[in-house]
Amino acid sequence: MKPMTKSMRQMRLDAFIKGLKNGAIKYVPRKGSDSRIDWSKYDRAQVNELRDMILFIRNVVDRAVVRLGLNEGEVRGRLCGILS
Repeated sequence: MKPMTKSMRQMRLDAFIKGLKNGAIKYVPRKGSDSRIDWSKYDRAQVNELRDMILFIRNVVDRAVVRLGLNEGEVRGRLCGILS
């Protein structure tokens, strides 16, 4: 079988979506699939994941400051002229 190029795949996908929209192709969901998504739970999970990542970054930076012997209040680098 000859591999499809990206444009051929896109045209096939476009035709499939058009068929779904105009009713030419009937969508049959999987049996036993309760795929209702609780978007509020998803949003909360994403917020918590972002919070955890920010806390992780803060901890890594704090450890790096201690390991490198830097003064936490000292401003260095590009921000030196802005924050001093």
